[in-house]
Amino acid sequence: MWRDKGTRIKRLTFLLAVILCFSCVSCGRASGERTVSKTYFLMDTVIEIKLRCGEETAAPVFSACGEIMSGVEAVLSRTVSDSAVSRFNTEGQWQVDAAFSKVVQTALDVSGATDGAFDPTVEPIVSLWKRCEEQGRLPVEEELHECLAHVGTEHLVWEENTLTRTDPATALDLGAIGKGYAIDLVVDYLEKTEVPGGVVSFGGNVAVFGAKKNGEAYRIGLRDPQNTAGVLGYLSVPSGVISVSGDYERYVTINGARYHHIIDPKTGYPAESGLRSVAVLCEDGTLADALSTALFVMGVEEAMALYESAVFPFEAVFVTEDEIILTEGLAEGGRFEHTAKQYRLAS
Repeated sequence: MWRDKGTRIKRLTFLLAVILCFSCVSCGRASGERTVSKTYFLMDTVIEIKLRCGEETAAPVFSACGEIMSGVEAVLSRTVSDSAVSRFNTEGQWQVDAAFSKVVQTALDVSGATDGAFDPTVEPIVSLWKRCEEQGRLPVEEELHECLAHVGTEHLVWEENTLTRTDPATALDLGAIGKGYAIDLVVDYLEKTEVPGGVVSFGGNVAVFGAKKNGEAYRIGLRDPQNTAGVLGYLSVPSGVISVSGDYERYVTINGARYHHIIDPKTGYPAESGLRSVAVLCEDGTLADALSTALFVMGVEEAMALYESAVFPFEAVFVTEDEIILTEGLAEGGRFEHTAKQYRLAS
């Protein structure tokens, strides 16, 4: 049993040395439930929405969901040339529509509470790594030092729904929070429709809404790294959003070595926290998305200190090379069901 500042968490330990990758891949469904689904490609990721209803009811709902997600991409994507974020990166100021102020405020709140482990201004480093990948080389220290000088929320001023930068080289990348915000908007909309329930899978984010036909909680499957067609275990999720960040899904290969995409804003290099992945569960998808990145960068001990502080309401599953670690709410509530034979609950 792991104990950190009075917080009790359980560990699931590998009986065999394996490399764990972690992703939401399936949802439990009651026998006899009818669902319809639609797949989209937006915000540089594959999105699937499953609704418990008939096709006639689903068609206009799917259309509206697509419009919602496209609208978020048009504002928050740094790769869309006329998006609000792209204009900020060029002009240095963003008159934030009230509907998007939650994104900015959550980004700043999580950055402050995690000592910058999540940082919305990491764009200069992300762009540097992209250039280096194209050139087939690693960044040199001088380049990293120059980029790091412009990274940090101290270069931002947030007043009366206006975001301004004080450093002309500071730039935004909201990719680690934007998908969570989009999923929040989609679920908010779906809860106002006649659809009684369903699941939204948005890259590394999965949200559930409404009730299953049998009244049970949704079961979100976690991919088994030894058999990616199977599952390692299930999280029981009555409501809310799961956001997963890991070192296995997006990465660059330079000189034969793989470098994952989750940057430590303090070093400019991919985070080396001892974690392979982290899944965050909470009611707010925007918060869950930002926290999953932050906790991955922080590592288990610092992440558990944040959990114990209760600054944000969340539960989490941490995956290292040889362990799965659950926060108290998941461990004590029995909300994680492991299925793979090579894992066991530690005493």
